[in-house]
Amino acid sequence: MAILSTDTAVQAAVGQEIGNIAAAQKGQIQAFLSEVQALQAQFQGEAGMATQAKASQLHEVGIALMAEFDSIAERVGHATTGYINSDADGASIIGSSAGAAF
Repeated sequence: MAILSTDTAVQAAVGQEIGNIAAAQKGQIQAFLSEVQALQAQFQGEAGMATQAKASQLHEVGIALMAEFDSIAERVGHATTGYINSDADGASIIGSSAGAAF
């Protein structure tokens, strides 16, 4: 029979790393959106209107991506916490029944 082994510290570290990656990506997106906004002021007339329309579209996409990163990080955090709690609960149940007769 295979031994069931869990490493809750590794699970928590993986969850934290995914959260860190999401935060870094959100920072990159925000920096890009700031650069796009700064460029808008340099264009006038039709070019300015076209730039503003594209910047607005990029902003919407950037906000959607950041929301998706938040969602992924949140789901991983919940899954990791649930896994760690299930593992601890299972160990507790098994430990408390150690003296019980079959």
